[in-house]
Amino acid sequence: MRYILRVLGPIIFSLYISDIVSLVQSHSLDVHLFADDIIIYGSSSSNSMSSLSIKVSRCLDDVSNWLRRNGLLLNSDKTKVMWYSSPRRRLPPFPLVTLDNAPVLAVNKVKYLGVVLDSHLSFRDNVSLTARSCFSVLRRIRSVKSCLPNPLIAKLISSLVFSRLDYCLSVHTGLPATTLWRLQRVLHASARLLHGIGRTAHVSPALRDLGWLSIPQRIELRLACLSFLCVGRSAPAYLSDQLQDVASVLGGRRLRSAASGRLAVPRVRRRTLGGRAFGASAASAWNSLPTSLRSDLSLLNFRLFKSSVKKFLLHVNSM
Repeated sequence: MRYILRVLGPIIFSLYISDIVSLVQSHSLDVHLFADDIIIYGSSSSNSMSSLSIKVSRCLDDVSNWLRRNGLLLNSDKTKVMWYSSPRRRLPPFPLVTLDNAPVLAVNKVKYLGVVLDSHLSFRDNVSLTARSCFSVLRRIRSVKSCLPNPLIAKLISSLVFSRLDYCLSVHTGLPATTLWRLQRVLHASARLLHGIGRTAHVSPALRDLGWLSIPQRIELRLACLSFLCVGRSAPAYLSDQLQDVASVLGGRRLRSAASGRLAVPRVRRRTLGGRAFGASAASAWNSLPTSLRSDLSLLNFRLFKSSVKKFLLHVNSM
């Protein structure tokens, strides 16, 4: 018997498994799909964790059955469950989540699309992994520095170091300075390598000369760019739906800020968790921009907007 294997492209594959979204939502859960990676998630109070685990277990069984009926297979060895909670709260033992009557492995951290997620969303492991990867590349560049001109070294740092440093940088929003300092050290080491200065010399003049933003400012830049795409409705709905302009809020048209292009910042109970959410952090970053950048987006394209925001942040840093 001869079998013919047909390889689906990414767009056709996404259409092929799109029914999983409605299947998961029928269980009152949310889902994110990226290629063949599926994340199913939900939330509950500490008193309702058992009902949430039952809901997730039933959803996983339905997804597994749907995949079998459509000629696909769910890899149970790679299926994991992680409970997110605040480290300050004492919670009862987490209930089991099952798949085909077998318990799903519970973990405290998982790597998804290159980002290490931990159960408290502290992102310390992700920061450590990023810093180690960047320093490893810098050591390799330093070993061949004598053979390369400075412009080529700058391109290597931009391509091989900053691509790692800036990847999903916005998830580090609101992290303490002690955590972000490891990423800031990558910037300092890159500037020292490019300018040929020692560890004892002050690195701030080199950073200003290179026009590099600090890590907190790079996060602000990324949030502002994401807000720009959300306001222009170019971002996915799960992001753009979290941002609302002041004019659309009840009574917002009577406010003076309604005509300035400001976004409504939702009230949060805890700044250490709720304040780091995209809806709150992106709106705050957007509102901190000058009115000229927020008021008339039709005059700006994305590259011009990003360049203008970077110039603004550099100007603020120099003051």
